[in-house]
Amino acid sequence: MLHDCWEKVFKIMICCGYDMDTDKAVAVLDKMLERAVDGLIFMGIQLREDILEKLAQFTCPVVLANQGLPPEIKGYEFRTVTVDSYHTAMDVTRFLIEEGHERIAYIGGSREDYTNGTLRLKGFQDVMEEKRLEIPDSYVIQGEFSTESGYQGMKKIYENSRFLPTAVICGSDIIAIGVIRFLKYVKLKVPDDISVFGFDDSVENIYDPPLSTVKMYRQGEILYQALFDEEGERNSRTYFPYKLLRRNSTRKLNGT
Repeated sequence: MLHDCWEKVFKIMICCGYDMDTDKAVAVLDKMLERAVDGLIFMGIQLREDILEKLAQFTCPVVLANQGLPPEIKGYEFRTVTVDSYHTAMDVTRFLIEEGHERIAYIGGSREDYTNGTLRLKGFQDVMEEKRLEIPDSYVIQGEFSTESGYQGMKKIYENSRFLPTAVICGSDIIAIGVIRFLKYVKLKVPDDISVFGFDDSVENIYDPPLSTVKMYRQGEILYQALFDEEGERNSRTYFPYKLLRRNSTRKLNGT
């Protein structure tokens, strides 16, 4: 008999897209509730109250992927698997400072994105403060995770800064591409004039110069373990292991 060959049968949905539209996400979650799925990995940017209320209705394991709950949100318990955005941003900032950079700018994602926006910015700011390095107001830009946002963010820094930064930390590789496109437009060279550091290692083989970036490891494996670990705590938090990769978009200053 078939049931003798399987210890458990899982109802699986491989992928349900919602274009990062929270109203669409609610509709998708309603469909999953109707089908009584056995597990759910929710990859989102903005965890609105209506999304969280809907996720709390599932009786199966629910994992929040790539987005953690801000501390001000109370009353919900989910397993969370994300990159450690705060400490990775600290590590990137320290790396650039050790390379001789002091004028460092940051172009990242939305302030409403707690994990990938707010925490990355805070990691950058805390290290700059620790090293007593100034961050002019014009050096911090937050927008979308898009090439256009990176382009426009670098344009604002270029137009509004008394002194240009020697390095720019980007909240994603996609943002970094936009930054580099603008720098090429104004005839500034990467990394000779300005170093650019990305995040995610998503364009390794398709962009020149190859981006210095943050690479995460074992993401699928760790998400799977979080979803099917029956003994794991419901409110646990797990981070992907990561590594900083030096490539051709950054350089040391003055041979330091």
